[in-house]
Amino acid sequence: GIFFNHALPSSVGGDVVKAYYLAREQRSRRMEAVLSVLLDRILGLYSMLVMALIAVTVDARFVLSHPEIRAMATLTLFLSIAISLSFVVGFSNRINNAMGLNKFLKKHPRLEMVGRVIESMQLYGRHRSVIVVSILVSMIAQSMTILLFMYLGSALGYHDIPWTAYFFCVPLGFVAMALPIAPAGVGVGQVAFLYLFHAYAPNSGD
Repeated sequence: GIFFNHALPSSVGGDVVKAYYLAREQRSRRMEAVLSVLLDRILGLYSMLVMALIAVTVDARFVLSHPEIRAMATLTLFLSIAISLSFVVGFSNRINNAMGLNKFLKKHPRLEMVGRVIESMQLYGRHRSVIVVSILVSMIAQSMTILLFMYLGSALGYHDIPWTAYFFCVPLGFVAMALPIAPAGVGVGQVAFLYLFHAYAPNSGD
């Protein structure tokens, strides 16, 4: 999976390969196997978005005074809310029943695949503590990467970049690298980092 993350377009190409092998090995539970890979990626994405939101919240005055950063922060907020809502709906059978979603899906056989996805998500919803721990572990791992960026920035002589810039720009840069444009997101990530750091701290992107 890690190899194909570097060999296929985007930084998530290996996820397709992992899902393929898991589905082949777990034929009786293919949906659950594929969803495990997808959920792993979504939890990682969610943790990065949350970290970016924390950074802009701490630096709210600066963010509100810069239209480009404010627009990206708003998009990050909407994405975070959308993923949060999908977790609430997908992980809870009680909420599904209250919304009438389960009955609706049973009445429409063409949406059987959607129903299977929700059923599989509810299996994960029974272990919510594991989901929370996974998000926290992901945030710790991402923080280590951000600290590496901060060290490199300092080594290059950029001592005036606030820590909030790193915790906002680096996660969003990695999100951009997931776009299926270049192998391992090479080039895409660099352009994203250049734009983000220039918007937050002029000339720091270089």
